[in-house]
Amino acid sequence: MAWTTLTTPYDWQDVDFVNEFRGAEREREKAIGGPAGPADVSAGEDIQDKDFWEDRQTWCLDHCTEFVKTKNASGGDLTPVSWDGDEDIDNWTLATFKTRIAGNAGGFRRYTTHPDDGGTALYGVMQVGDYIGDWIFEDLQAAYNLLVRTKEEDTETAGGRYHTSSNYKRSSVATHGVWATAKTNAETNWDSASEASQTDGVPAECHSIGQKASPGGAFTAWLERHRFKHTITVYDVGVKFNVHFFVFTRTFLGTELGGNNPVYNANSDDVLEDEQSLYHITTAVLASTTSVESGTELGATGTSDKPVWVAEPALGDDDGEGYLTAITGAVGKSTGLISWDIIDGFVYQE
Repeated sequence: MAWTTLTTPYDWQDVDFVNEFRGAEREREKAIGGPAGPADVSAGEDIQDKDFWEDRQTWCLDHCTEFVKTKNASGGDLTPVSWDGDEDIDNWTLATFKTRIAGNAGGFRRYTTHPDDGGTALYGVMQVGDYIGDWIFEDLQAAYNLLVRTKEEDTETAGGRYHTSSNYKRSSVATHGVWATAKTNAETNWDSASEASQTDGVPAECHSIGQKASPGGAFTAWLERHRFKHTITVYDVGVKFNVHFFVFTRTFLGTELGGNNPVYNANSDDVLEDEQSLYHITTAVLASTTSVESGTELGATGTSDKPVWVAEPALGDDDGEGYLTAITGAVGKSTGLISWDIIDGFVYQE
């Protein structure tokens, strides 16, 4: 089911037609976790009052920033993969949304003189004295058609962000007075180490760490690699949807670990090496649910590969504990781009 196609003349006072706009608002309220939304009208109710239509327009303007932008600056479609390599998935701004409705920064068209009588379009929400015509319904349909995607995000420390049955860690550590020997011993330990199941709070990553504890003291060398599947929690809207899984990859800065001379390499892992950007990993079409798991396991390729070693750590100059020298390809944020524009998704949309 979709919008009723507007033809002239059209009986816009038909109850079923009027209720399409209220139905569209209810669908979108659910998608953002809002209240139930407006009830359908019944035959005989006054729908010529300006508040009836202004309320629909105002809802779109008030809530557009809770939906993902679907058009670029030139008005072209933004597909989900358009965000690949960016730093974030952008929601609408009010100013951009208003421009996309009818091509004017004022938003919705309105007329105080009917266009058949030479009236010129004004812009804004409906006001007392405005004419009611096809432009009102066309612009409302256009506005709701722009509100068909949402996003949900989880950070690396949030519970439920990944599936524990596929979340594993492999690590090894060794200490020696000579840095090269500490590394060799850590590598030997790595080859004999087995993966262990992890709990929440450990992101997908690949890193090495080096530490020199004190003047004349030993070097400590660590190797670690984590892998898991992402999980996104969404509102239970009661319809099918497709979710596009993105991850935001980043590197731990040397200053975060007190480090110096960071070296970065994640053994050619495409996700972990895509620094400081969103990476589209998988898409799934799912029935109504509140927890959606990605079909792609991050870090699953080359789980036995040793992370590339950091430079030999220098001694710390503040508290005698030594510098940690490391760089990590880590997933810092999981984003689910939810599209409600498939069969059995939103009823009222283009």
